[in-house]
Amino acid sequence: MDARHTVGRTNESGARFLLQPMSLRVPAGGDVVDQLLDLHRTRSTMANLPPRRFRSFPTDSFDSLSMHFPEGVSRRGVYVLTFEDESRYVGQSVDVVTRCSAHRRRWDDTVSIAFTEVTSTESLDTVEREVLATVARDHPVRNIALVANVTYPSPSVNTVIEPAQLIDWFATSHQHDAAPRLDDVDQRLKTVVKFKELSALQEFDAIADGVRAYVQACVPAPRTTERHLWALTSLPSTGKTRRLRRLSALSVGPVETLVVLEITDENDRMVGGFLNLAPPRGKDKVLLAASVARHRFAHEDTDVYANAGLVTQLWFDDMAMLEQMMRSKVIVRLARNLTVSLMFKGRTSYGHYHDFNLADHMV
Repeated sequence: MDARHTVGRTNESGARFLLQPMSLRVPAGGDVVDQLLDLHRTRSTMANLPPRRFRSFPTDSFDSLSMHFPEGVSRRGVYVLTFEDESRYVGQSVDVVTRCSAHRRRWDDTVSIAFTEVTSTESLDTVEREVLATVARDHPVRNIALVANVTYPSPSVNTVIEPAQLIDWFATSHQHDAAPRLDDVDQRLKTVVKFKELSALQEFDAIADGVRAYVQACVPAPRTTERHLWALTSLPSTGKTRRLRRLSALSVGPVETLVVLEITDENDRMVGGFLNLAPPRGKDKVLLAASVARHRFAHEDTDVYANAGLVTQLWFDDMAMLEQMMRSKVIVRLARNLTVSLMFKGRTSYGHYHDFNLADHMV
């Protein structure tokens, strides 16, 4: 059974319509992928940087970068770091030498830096946005794009983890969180009945494998942030109907980011769901569409949450498809972008539903 033919919404008149504004199921052979990449190559003939004067320095110049900025030469401006995987990072600083020294401690795969001087501190934000928009058209970027009008972290985040750690986690390779886990015996007892019902399903091992892959790839410091900034539930009652029920949901801040569904009809039963991502920008739009088409994922959709604004939803027909999504760099990058943004909004409102019994299988 195809999720596209079973999952839908009801409009104001009561009519059903499918969550399928754009179908990306295509025949094998990659015709759509080839067309997308050809289109991108055509559009990518423009220069990688805006028409500003940039000075470029190789990686081996980083340790002696100050020699390129003798006394009297301004260090204030916008810079672009290039990495071995062809991704970019765009930043600004009043002292690019000091800032790049800090970046060297964070990243060990930097290839080069390009720098353009900005004459006034007041113009740094504007120039940085312009450069970032141009660079992102042709390259994946390691800059996080905060969603839902998030411009700064909620004070409640600082009681759990330093916001700088969240941004560092997004920008660098995932590192295992070895912190001791929070536990709550009373909370375990509250959720154990639903957990036992969920764990009795024949698909439970596959569900656990898929959700674990998501937690490990897309949730920052999962042991440290568990229940405070993200929560995992067993058999939540949200949106339950005769044909559809949630088997599990992972929420970050105020929003569900991963939902596992059971969908049934008279002749069939399916365990699938959806994954929420930050809206792609620049080259990530092409990379995401190509990944969805190449792997024949269920379909792509958009939705609007009151607490998160516009998100991209990626649907999966089974748990194996979710695990496959977690092997896509662009999908993981966009999923991580959304989770960090939502964590910036503060503690999750679903912490009192958190199921430690289920989370034992994830962290």
